[in-house]
Amino acid sequence: SSPLGPWTYKGQILSSSDEEKGPGHHAILQIPGCDDYYVIYHRWENGDFNHGRATAIDRMYFNADASISRIVMTNEGVKPRTVNGACSPGNLFLGGTYKLTHRGTNQCLDVDYNSNAPLANVQQYNDNGNDAQRWVVTLEADGFYKLTHKGTNQCLDVSYNSASPGANVQQYTDNGGDAQRWKLEAMNDGYYKVTHKGTNQCLDAVGNSPNPGEVIQYTDNGNNAQRWKFDLISSAGIQNGGVYQLAPRFAPSKRLDVTGGSNVSGTNVGIWEKNNAPAQAWQFIDVGNGYYELIPQCATNSRLDVTAGNNANGTNVQIWYGFANTPAQQWRVILRPDGYYELEPRNAPGKRLDVAGERGESGANVDIWQSFGNLAQQWKLLPMNNNDARLAAPEILEASSVNLQAYPNPFSQQVTLSYTPLRTEPVSVVLYNSQGGLVQRVFEGEAEAGVAQKHILQGGSLKAGMYVVKLATSAGTFHRKIMVVR
Repeated sequence: SSPLGPWTYKGQILSSSDEEKGPGHHAILQIPGCDDYYVIYHRWENGDFNHGRATAIDRMYFNADASISRIVMTNEGVKPRTVNGACSPGNLFLGGTYKLTHRGTNQCLDVDYNSNAPLANVQQYNDNGNDAQRWVVTLEADGFYKLTHKGTNQCLDVSYNSASPGANVQQYTDNGGDAQRWKLEAMNDGYYKVTHKGTNQCLDAVGNSPNPGEVIQYTDNGNNAQRWKFDLISSAGIQNGGVYQLAPRFAPSKRLDVTGGSNVSGTNVGIWEKNNAPAQAWQFIDVGNGYYELIPQCATNSRLDVTAGNNANGTNVQIWYGFANTPAQQWRVILRPDGYYELEPRNAPGKRLDVAGERGESGANVDIWQSFGNLAQQWKLLPMNNNDARLAAPEILEASSVNLQAYPNPFSQQVTLSYTPLRTEPVSVVLYNSQGGLVQRVFEGEAEAGVAQKHILQGGSLKAGMYVVKLATSAGTFHRKIMVVR
């Protein structure tokens, strides 16, 4: 209750690591008006007392209960900030593809006729899911942002780099100029103000209209005409269905690895020396809104999983049976400006896939930890060679053709489950509730290749709600959501 106490001991927030020793004499810095905190401190560089004290700076974060998160010392410190008056953006991910929606409407920032030509007009238009309404967001060296029309080298641009109210907004070839640089400021309501660099002119929908129409820049007036929602469509650089190795930045010869190449649910995940085995190959499946499931190729019915769906620092990472719409098995893939990736579990926003203690030896454990931007949380994604027999690539490619269907859906009394197996083999069809609990084994037995299989599931005894049907074959595991209505 006061600087003099009384105190409740909560443990250390900054202490020596294996490499760096003796942190102390610290100070705390908050960027005025922002929720951005830093700790500045002394330490013995590389643990060598003979070299004298060095000054270090790292980010400081807080837990959900407002306590200070443990600070992880880094060797690179933090990125320089520019004097542009902006706080760190909200939940924007560099290299991600976004839809920008004008506040209070369904009108999206749109390139007229999805043109890829310089000088094509930018407007707001009805949300139609077209690439004309998709923008890639990147942070540039000057601390401002560039918005690039998807699939082109055309950038969101102010005509002639004008600083005047009413100047037209268009797309133009990427030229590195200030006309294509924007300050993104997260507002308290979850929307953004987008300001042209070096001016007080904001991205503005003319007349704050809810109808399709012109977009210009206009003097900052705090109006809803100058508020835009950024919806993440996809992370950058990931091929849906592609198979990758994940190499930790601080230990580039190691790979994210399923211990012992096991296919048993609950097997631990760590890092191990590169060996190109299926235990080190992960298939990325896009599940929407920028999230992916990571399927280990040694256990294709499992997913990379945060144990028990916990969101605490240090929670272990394992493989576990794949269930539909499970936040602990969905990962946002965040592209950094330097080409490395961070992986954020959906069940634990702000946490990252992390090599515990930044230990570089084979067998080091992998968990989740608060994002610190340190090397133990940065990964290089290396595409695998689909011709490698050990990856069983043909089975991965075949998986999409099984096509588990349910009709009618939703249903009240009964539903027909149908699929066509790729080969004569044992299959199982199992029903789970929305929490992953076993409800019923619908079918277990052999199915004939190329022959459509149908199973009738009676719903009379089921409670109303969502369920998941799981079909297990040698080609992989497939899921279908079904809904019981009363």
